Amino acid sequence: MPQTPISKQNNLKANLKQMRSVLIAYSGGTDSAYLAKTAHDLLGKNATAVTKTSPAYPKAQLDEAKKTAKQIGITHIIIPPKPSDLKNIEKNQKDRCYHCKNQLYKDLKIIAKKQDITHILDGTNYTDKDRPSIQVIKEQNIQVPLKDAKLTKKDIRTLSKKQNLPTWNKPEESCIATRFPQGTKITAQNLEKIQKAENIIKTLGIKQLRIRHHNTQAIIEIPKKDIPQLLKNQKKITKQLKNLGYPTVALDLEPLKE
Repeated sequence: MPQTPISKQNNLKANLKQMRSVLIAYSGGTDSAYLAKTAHDLLGKNATAVTKTSPAYPKAQLDEAKKTAKQIGITHIIIPPKPSDLKNIEKNQKDRCYHCKNQLYKDLKIIAKKQDITHILDGTNYTDKDRPSIQVIKEQNIQVPLKDAKLTKKDIRTLSKKQNLPTWNKPEESCIATRFPQGTKITAQNLEKIQKAENIIKTLGIKQLRIRHHNTQAIIEIPKKDIPQLLKNQKKITKQLKNLGYPTVALDLEPLKE
C-alpha cells in the first residue's frame, strides 16, 4: 500500500524521537522550516536551527527565516559572514557550491561540539536529486531525515499547510551566486546589485525570479504568467535597472519554471 504524507510524517517523527538533540541547517525555505517545526514540536529546547549568512544570502530571505523561526518557537542561531566565505566562491568554478556547503557543515559541527548536540540535520527531501549538498552530506555524515522518511516536496508542502507554516507555498529560491555564468568572478558589489535589481522586480508582485548577471547586462527570468505584468511596467523597470548599473536589460524568452 502506498504511503501517505501522514504515514511518512509518522516515520519522520519516530526517527527524530530517537535523537537526543538536533542541530538543523536552516535556510528558512519550505523543507528546512518544516523540519525545524517537526523537530521542535518533538524535542523542544533540544532542537536548534542554524542559518549561515553570506553576501550571497539575501537579507530579505534572512528576515523571513528569522520570522518563521520565531513563529515555530525554535532556538535560532545565525552565523555571520566571514571574509573567507566570499573567497571560497569568488572564482565561481564548477565546485563553487560544494565548497560553500562544505564550510557550512564544518561550522555546524563546531557549534554541535560546543553545545553537545548529538545530530546534525539537513532538509534534503526524497525528490531532491541534484542538490550540491548531497556529496558533502555523505562525506560529513550529515543526517537527512526527510529523505529517509521518503517525504517529497509535494508532501512537505501539504503537511506544512496543515500546520499553518507560512513557507508551505514558498517559491524555490537559489543562492544569488547562481546568477553569474560559471567562471565569472563573484564580487560583493555585484551580489548586492543583483539583490537590489531583484527587489525592484518584486515590487510588481512577482515573487519568483532570477536576474542573470552578464557583465553589463541584466537578463530577467520569470514565470510565463508574470511576463505581462513585467511588460506592462517595462519602461519603469528598465530605467531603474539602468540606474543600478545595467545599460542593457533583457527578458529571457524561456520562462522560469515554477
